[in-house]
Amino acid sequence: MLCIKTLEWKIAHIPRSLPLVTSHEAEYTSTNIFLRIETDDAIGYGSAAPTDVTGETEQTVCATLESLRDMLHGKTFTHAFDVLGRMQEAIAGHPSAKAALDMALFDCLARLEGKPLFRLFGAQRDRLPLFVTIPLVDKDISVDIANRLIAGGFGHLKMKVGNNYREDLGRIEAVRRQHTQAVIAADANQGYSRTQAHDFCLAAEKLGVTFVEQPIAKEDTKGMRALVELHILPIVADEALLTFEDAAALEQNPYANGVTLKLMKHGGITPNRSISAACERAGCFTLQGCMGESQLSIAAGLHCALADPNSTHVDLDSFLNLAADPCSGLRIENGTLIAPAKPGLGIDVHWDDF
Repeated sequence: MLCIKTLEWKIAHIPRSLPLVTSHEAEYTSTNIFLRIETDDAIGYGSAAPTDVTGETEQTVCATLESLRDMLHGKTFTHAFDVLGRMQEAIAGHPSAKAALDMALFDCLARLEGKPLFRLFGAQRDRLPLFVTIPLVDKDISVDIANRLIAGGFGHLKMKVGNNYREDLGRIEAVRRQHTQAVIAADANQGYSRTQAHDFCLAAEKLGVTFVEQPIAKEDTKGMRALVELHILPIVADEALLTFEDAAALEQNPYANGVTLKLMKHGGITPNRSISAACERAGCFTLQGCMGESQLSIAAGLHCALADPNSTHVDLDSFLNLAADPCSGLRIENGTLIAPAKPGLGIDVHWDDF
């Protein structure tokens, strides 16, 4: 039996060490709403990171958590999945708010079992190669960032592109010239037209780019499919795929070779795992990504990826660019992100430091 005794949250506006510059905007801070739940037998933590991708704000997340507290406080459930089912039935949308409760419940469950969450899911591996993002900055700065990352042991780079595709290619070429062995991916955040994306992919393949993420508008799945059918290099969907229904539709409309999964856009660990399975059935590889998140939800994404044989690497680097993370517990070694060995998510949340 499971009884939620308390459900409380705190808001953190965390400065970024470097602005995250994409084809659409420059972000200087990251908003995370941290959730703490207490049951009869355990305490669990989760977090939400609202963005315009899901149409959420700090205010809508807090309002949703208020509704969840009213709905769940003092209620007894047979299992955590009963809580999650009740939440899904009662509230439509608001995926990052739901993700906070979902991961907090899984944190509780794994703590009660005395196991790291990835072990509870049956995973044997405890680490995966980590893609680290280079923002959309000029060529010299891109090379400088790449040099520092490679010197720090990172071998997987994901470069933000999507403004001027010729300049973007020049940036990639400059980094490639310096680092011939690096794995380089490109993320356009919907920045190109169909023609620009076609020309970019042709040239990027010659530069050894490993995949291109969301090159064109999320609504243009027809254009995405046309790029896939050219067999130039793998096309990865991000903003275009939010729900399980979106993932299930890939079997009939294969507009991507891979999918970037994110707890915040899907609604937590439970839907993330279902969506990943649907992607695998459609023949798409998966990549766990993030949205300006701290170590807490980054760890949750890593636990999911470790238990997903369809994931061979992760894009869970946002915590590296936070000036002050109120959470700790993750390790990086030789460019790989390592899951904590402690029970639950394995992250220390410094609740009183907010």
